[in-house]
Amino acid sequence: MQDFGARIQQLVTKFLADYDTVRTDAPARLNGLYVAAHWPTHDVVASKFSFTTRYLPVPDVGQWAEWFAEASACAQEELRDRLSDAIRKVAVKLRDPKGIFRDTLVSNLAEVLALVPDLNLADDPQIAELARQAGDLVEHDASTLRDDPIARANTASRADEICSLFSL
Repeated sequence: MQDFGARIQQLVTKFLADYDTVRTDAPARLNGLYVAAHWPTHDVVASKFSFTTRYLPVPDVGQWAEWFAEASACAQEELRDRLSDAIRKVAVKLRDPKGIFRDTLVSNLAEVLALVPDLNLADDPQIAELARQAGDLVEHDASTLRDDPIARANTASRADEICSLFSL
């Protein structure tokens, strides 16, 4: 695992070195398509990469409950993060009536919502409620949201409302 971690670190270092050059050249290369907000700083990009290894002892007869509780807590937090991130992306993208978005904006949220019943291991009521309310956001497919300004505005408004309710 150390060799794997070292290899990942080498690749990330090379990517970040190349990223600075590409980011600097982007305004000239992209001309009128360049949007500074789409090019985060070196530090922001670097923070997106990590690799850690943690070794836990194999549980004995009496330690399984503790091991499962820790694993379940991590899974719940990841599910909450994925769900809130998908809702936040819908809110941000649809807020701009002329903004461009891909079909995956809606399909990614739909996929996460489909996983909630199976991945909500602790039956967290906050996750269940968040998923229930977010179901409204996938009522329309992406092409409808592009073509129907009223459906788009209503979905954006609903996504903003959900984000404010759950402090997303």
